[in-house]
Amino acid sequence: MEMTAVIDRVAPMELMSMMESGMEMQLIDVRELNNGSEMLKGAMNIPVSELAERLSEIDRDKVVVIYCT
Repeated sequence: MEMTAVIDRVAPMELMSMMESGMEMQLIDVRELNNGSEMLKGAMNIPVSELAERLSEIDRDKVVVIYCT
């Protein structure tokens, strides 16, 4: 599989609009989650410290949004 990379910043309101429009995407929260941390609906957690080892879990057929807040 050919890998391509497009890096773009998305403002929170733009992401909200994308989600509300039903755009198919994979949301990845790269924070080290602590008790009380909340993720966006539908997001998966791959801590940044594990990202390199878990790249196979990312669906490259979808728009991928990686965030940490």
